[in-house]
Amino acid sequence: MALLLGQNLHAIDHVLKRSSDSDPADSLSNAVDVGVHGISRVLGGRQERFGGAVKSESSRKAVMRGALGLYGYGNVCAARELIHLLNSSGVFEKALTEVVNEHFKIEG
Repeated sequence: MALLLGQNLHAIDHVLKRSSDSDPADSLSNAVDVGVHGISRVLGGRQERFGGAVKSESSRKAVMRGALGLYGYGNVCAARELIHLLNSSGVFEKALTEVVNEHFKIEG
């Protein structure tokens, strides 16, 4: 999941999305939820991982995509170093949500 989001790869989006006209949150499969939860746990699990100055929308998404790409290729240490540039765990969660929503073209 990290590699797909970090590299903006859409080859298996059709497998990860469900057709749902009612609730955008129901449009993604459980696999996406599990993958995003794992990313959040590994990269953003502890408050001391943060403290940088990055919090603007475009910058936080760029940092998140870079960290996801690194993590997707197995470089967890470098991904965590990049995540350290984010201002707080709230900024981390917001950036991850924004990247997922943009990737799958959903809101909410």
